[in-house]
Amino acid sequence: KPVVRYLGTFTLEKNSNRVHKVTLPNYIGSIRVMVVAENEKRYGKVDKSVLVKSPISTLVTLPRKLNVNETISLPVDVFVMNEGIKNVDVTLEADTDFFEIIKNKETLHFSEEGEQIAQLELKSKNKIGKGKVTVIAKSGTETSKKTVYIDIQPSNLPTYTSLQKKLKPEEEIKFEYKPHGVHGTNKTIIEVLYGTGIRVSE
Repeated sequence: KPVVRYLGTFTLEKNSNRVHKVTLPNYIGSIRVMVVAENEKRYGKVDKSVLVKSPISTLVTLPRKLNVNETISLPVDVFVMNEGIKNVDVTLEADTDFFEIIKNKETLHFSEEGEQIAQLELKSKNKIGKGKVTVIAKSGTETSKKTVYIDIQPSNLPTYTSLQKKLKPEEEIKFEYKPHGVHGTNKTIIEVLYGTGIRVSE
């Protein structure tokens, strides 16, 4: 994602200088720093490209949506930009309400700066909603963390089941309720018919 930060305005005395510290989001790459100055309606500007890098960074590839009960492989690109880093542990954490983790860890070994891919695996459960997946790459005190949210959706069109019973006067009946379909999408409707249909609950 593009990184945009605005700071200012600031007043600077003649022949003085000031240091500004800027906190960036999870970003690796080149950014451009631009300064615009004004003095008594006279203007000037300057810009400079700056390379932003981290000893360890990750790129997580995930689909935007998953079907219920779907198993996927999760490739994680790990970039090492420090020759002192030799081993990187890549671990997977996921919302247990929506996911079952099949493979949650892999260790990568680096002999020099570069890129390697860890292969993790998880499966969506039989529940719809938005689940959180977090990938952590760590080596010693250096850590990179990436969180992604995925929509879990039904894999089939809506289906219906019905159960009917005709009652005699003063007769009672009990129905055994068994939820049908994917959790979070199902509902039960009870209708009583006497001449015309009357929906008494939902």
